[in-house]
Amino acid sequence: MIRWTVLLLLFLVSCAPPIGVNDPLPIDGNQPYIIDKGDEQGVLLIHGLSATPWEVTPIANYLAQRNVTVVVTLLAGHGTTMAELNSATWPEWYASANDSLTILKHKTQRVYVAGVSAGADVAVLLAANNELDGLILMAPPIEFQDPRAKFARAYQYILPYASHVVTLEEQGHYYPYIPSHSVAELNDMISHVKTALPRVTEPTLILQSIHDKTIKPASADFVFRNIGSKQKELRLYGNASHVLVQEQDAPDIIFYSVGQFLDQN
Repeated sequence: MIRWTVLLLLFLVSCAPPIGVNDPLPIDGNQPYIIDKGDEQGVLLIHGLSATPWEVTPIANYLAQRNVTVVVTLLAGHGTTMAELNSATWPEWYASANDSLTILKHKTQRVYVAGVSAGADVAVLLAANNELDGLILMAPPIEFQDPRAKFARAYQYILPYASHVVTLEEQGHYYPYIPSHSVAELNDMISHVKTALPRVTEPTLILQSIHDKTIKPASADFVFRNIGSKQKELRLYGNASHVLVQEQDAPDIIFYSVGQFLDQN
């Protein structure tokens, strides 16, 4: 009897949401914003899962220095509380980005979309449903390194929140836990991305680290092989993490590649 009581208690503890699930992230650096640099070129930047606009601010500033108008979106459920992320769905993420794209379309003549991680998958769907001048995909998820991720829909009832390692610099800009529900939503979105890829015809630049510990680098190759774009390029990087835009040498490597792409398209 004692054994079953202990097991039941352990189960209930594992199912309990973490402390702080309703605590909001700070506003500073986590809100959507626009850097207006004229009507010639504009880029919509989309952050990744559990992140905020803070994640893409380095590349946003780089593009602004090149006189590119930047619209940085905030995906639904992000930049608020973990509880809100836990209730958000991938169509809501898409709707957030699509609203920001509409704003950018009214601001610039040439429109590009760039996404990081899950934001790259959202970018694929936007490109499949809109006419763009170019698409930039940084570490687009198709297959995860952690094999448990594919079972997230079941895990959400056993382990509702998974711990997410956040560095000292990242604290206050990323959730310290990721809802299993959100990973399940990302899995559902990936299935739609796979279907949408052949419909994407815009010039496309794909950037991927070969040492990515979050997704399998083969994800980028899958996107490259299946995307309908005739003009496409896949660039691999050896000394980089999953979130390419946060690398210390990103301005000299990642951002430079993006700048080249904008110049050529």
